[in-house]
Amino acid sequence: MTIASSRELLTFADFVGYGTSGGGNRTARYIAHDYLIAEDDVRDYYPQLAVEVPSADNGTWRVNADGSMDVTWTLRPNVKWHDGTPFTAEDLVFSHRLHTDRDFTLSSNGGTIRLMESAAALDPLTLTVHWARTNALANRAYGLDPMPRHLLQDLYQSDKEALIKNPFFNGEFVGLGPYRLARWEAGVELAFARFDDYYLGRPPLDTVIVRYIKDGSAMVANILAEAVDVVVPPSVDLETAAELRRRWEGTGNQAVPQVTDRVRWLRPQFRPELAQLKNGMPNLSVRRGLSHAVDRGTLAEVVGQGFAPTADSWVGPADPLRAQVAAAIPQYPYDLARAQQLPAEAGWTRGSDGVLVHQPSGERFEAYISVRPTTGADKDGAIIADGWKALGLQIGLHFIPPAQADDRQVLSTQPFVNLSSNGASGFWDEILHTKGIASEANRWNGANNHGYSNPRVDSLIDRLLITIDQQERVNFSRQLLQETMTDAAIIPMYWQTDPLMLLRGVKGFTWRTFDWDKT
Repeated sequence: MTIASSRELLTFADFVGYGTSGGGNRTARYIAHDYLIAEDDVRDYYPQLAVEVPSADNGTWRVNADGSMDVTWTLRPNVKWHDGTPFTAEDLVFSHRLHTDRDFTLSSNGGTIRLMESAAALDPLTLTVHWARTNALANRAYGLDPMPRHLLQDLYQSDKEALIKNPFFNGEFVGLGPYRLARWEAGVELAFARFDDYYLGRPPLDTVIVRYIKDGSAMVANILAEAVDVVVPPSVDLETAAELRRRWEGTGNQAVPQVTDRVRWLRPQFRPELAQLKNGMPNLSVRRGLSHAVDRGTLAEVVGQGFAPTADSWVGPADPLRAQVAAAIPQYPYDLARAQQLPAEAGWTRGSDGVLVHQPSGERFEAYISVRPTTGADKDGAIIADGWKALGLQIGLHFIPPAQADDRQVLSTQPFVNLSSNGASGFWDEILHTKGIASEANRWNGANNHGYSNPRVDSLIDRLLITIDQQERVNFSRQLLQETMTDAAIIPMYWQTDPLMLLRGVKGFTWRTFDWDKT
């Protein structure tokens, strides 16, 4: 099976100072490596190497009287590394040491991971982790990505700098997945071969190839020529996919729209020292007014081809939490009259040429929307700009060059608003908390790259992070949504819907790579 991906996998490790280059990399990781738990396409969690996900109900997640925690993981038996060495709890003790070592830079979830004070193997199939304080994400297995102790421990003890530069984490990777890495051609392709000793049985395919194709049109050309079997998102827009569906009618080939867990939204620049307009996005009335001038229905219809649900927050339509919190989410329906009124309250009035001018500063509302090179982003930007121009904004589009699309400093210093896309999982704790603000001081390493800060939001997030009781979590989530969206901390648009393209004969193509087959 050959898979076309536009995003390159850079590393199998999250503690080497950089992450992967974005969407599509999870597919490649899951081919060669298994984890304690795995996420499906809508971010539900399932046990993989673990027998079960720890919980208070089954006694494997215990909160102590002093606020600390102990979490126990039970492992599946008969799991082997690709070199034939048995996988044991000692590998996870070693993984814990790597991820909590402050000489290394974590690419994500650092605040949660470093609350794990210690880890111990009770026996070859049982790991216990002691947490310094209560954290509601303790059962996500962050910081416990399995690493082979027998291959890496000596180098870790002798030369940490050499360890993080070691080719093991890319081209020489040895994992636990259904397929072993056979070839790594950076920027070109990855080749994986069947691992016959996989603990679930013999995988169906002989070989899996992940080929990097950056251009969407080239991806389509490859699958039309049957040079690839699958094209994974992001690839082309849904309009192109619809044409492909018409062309393929009756052939058995598919271009399937998939509503993802990724919300398309706008990041207002909150930091006055970086803001293009001092009386622009840092002003609440302006943010609320511009929120009312985003035509989400048109965005969902034009860019999402009618498949993409509109968004009012980071809680999606299929999220089990939705029914319990929806009434608390402030709404910003498309309403140009209200959109004009709110900036006027902040001192913005139309000048003689129709462009808004701030009184008394004389600042003209001239700005641009920053757009990353993501499928459909150019159409998003144009539709948003049209709505804002109707208010009297002199608004343009700035397309961030592909080479800078993952540069955290570039993304953090966009001066007005940045068109963004993020997964709903971890959205609130990573993107909205003050501690996550990216800055020069932390080498721009933070998911909150728009500089949002609200002490009430921080407090609610902190409470959510230590609350395990489900009803209490719902209550705090409701309050967080109310506070955040009243503050117009983000401007949500719609839920990203991407086409998955499959040739006839491809079977079982989900996040469970062991299920993949081809006839």
